[in-house]
Amino acid sequence: MVRDVIVPLRFVFADGQVFDASSTIRPLRRSPLFSACSFTSGVTQYADAIQRAEFWTYTQGTNYHVLSAAPRSPNRRGPCAGGRWDDRHSQFGGAMA
Repeated sequence: MVRDVIVPLRFVFADGQVFDASSTIRPLRRSPLFSACSFTSGVTQYADAIQRAEFWTYTQGTNYHVLSAAPRSPNRRGPCAGGRWDDRHSQFGGAMA
């Protein structure tokens, strides 16, 4: 199993507009990227289905899969390099937290 980490980013633009991706974590975890779904190449995750289809002559009739484990995601901001809390500011006055 391949381990994945979802890192939701929060962008704050100079005009006050905010894009916070934390609300997309739950739907992403339930999507075909991490959940088994039915594909022509079998019941599996999306990336695995693509690879199985690309190499069908080798994977047909086998139980070979490369799957993603349930993704982890941090539920709070973590320290940046140097161990201090940080916001990244763009040259245009916005910030990424």
